[in-house]
Amino acid sequence: MKNRIYQSLLCLILLGNLGGVSVTALESNTYGQANFSETSLSTDSEKLVDGTSSSLDSTIDLESQVTPDSQPIKEGIIQSDDQVLIRNTTVDPYRKIVSLESYFPIGSGFGTGVMIGPDLVLTAAHNVYDVKRGQWVQGVQVVPARDGQNYPYGSYQASQVFILKGYKDEVTGNSASFDMALIKLSQKVDSRVGYLEVSTQQDPGQRIQIAGYPATTFEKIGFMYGMFGEISGIDGDLINYQIDTESGQSGSPVLNEANQIIAIHILGFVNSQQEYIHNAARRVQEDSLDMIAFAKGEQVANDAVDSHWLLENPVYRLYHAGVKRHLYTQDENEINVLKFRGWQFEGKAFATAEQGNPVYRLYSPVTKEHLYTTNQAERDVLATSGWNSEGTAWYSYGERPVYRLYHTGLKVHLYTSDPGERGFLINNGWNDEGISFYAL
Repeated sequence: MKNRIYQSLLCLILLGNLGGVSVTALESNTYGQANFSETSLSTDSEKLVDGTSSSLDSTIDLESQVTPDSQPIKEGIIQSDDQVLIRNTTVDPYRKIVSLESYFPIGSGFGTGVMIGPDLVLTAAHNVYDVKRGQWVQGVQVVPARDGQNYPYGSYQASQVFILKGYKDEVTGNSASFDMALIKLSQKVDSRVGYLEVSTQQDPGQRIQIAGYPATTFEKIGFMYGMFGEISGIDGDLINYQIDTESGQSGSPVLNEANQIIAIHILGFVNSQQEYIHNAARRVQEDSLDMIAFAKGEQVANDAVDSHWLLENPVYRLYHAGVKRHLYTQDENEINVLKFRGWQFEGKAFATAEQGNPVYRLYSPVTKEHLYTTNQAERDVLATSGWNSEGTAWYSYGERPVYRLYHTGLKVHLYTSDPGERGFLINNGWNDEGISFYAL
């Protein structure tokens, strides 16, 4: 078997150097019009990208899924590689498929995803969370419709990721049943890209296609490849198919004839002779829809979903010994001005997210105090009682409480996320007013 794999890789390399078969994708929402059209690659069309074939598109060890006849490993080629190059990635639905490069503490790896909103990507959980080491991804570069070194719609960064909580659980964490994730981008992608809808309808024999970004060989890195086929079976949370895939294509959408996403490709299965028998995808189901709704802000809470912020906004604390007041700000220009006016910089107090419930800032010219609150009623009362409303300071989001305390003698509030500082202040005459807002 190993000799056959080496021979196949050698053939792929030779094809990359000598020219091979390419395809042209036609813009359409129907399979009848969007079938691949084979043409010959000329020498001018040959493409090679510098890079490495290593990937964090890792093997998933699923003891619960193993049967005497098969075992799950990395996705792979079934007999011969029948994938075809998507020559024009800017047509529908391919422009909505994205290349991922994920940055973990141990290194970077490649993956695939698909746009399901202006700033939301659906992908595989193992592209954003390393379950073996218990580590979240540190950053993700997202490129819609990537074609080698050509980024037709630009490059984007992830700000937040979401996974089904069962994926990182000690008991179920190695199960493909939970291998699905969302990536929230720091900004909306180019409006020309668009996004695809999801569907929970999957049936045996259903016609499907998979397109993504393989990273097994040098000549394929950064280029989109696809293949048509049908669902060969449904096994619990997974659908099976004999469509060729490779490392790097985890997170690729499984599309139906209406170009709806019905599953996310995650892994492959081999028999006792280590021969690939089928590849598999995690089905779009009700828990997928709930996770999407939560990421979009349509659900306030979801106990089945875990999230992690990649982009944080630090809040800094300053103190003025003369007026005996603290000030909290994210504005570095304000910090620099205050330093020259006698304020002592105390460093980072906590970090906040880019969205959530607004935290309002007010200032009293009488007491020379700044106050921060998420309570609109409190804001409005103070604004009509001599306080100046200074707008939204930052956003309350996360699991880290920031406490508000008040000293009746000094007539001043203090905010802290440090339980030790809070306890010390309570023991020294400060009144605990509870949780003011949340931080990361």
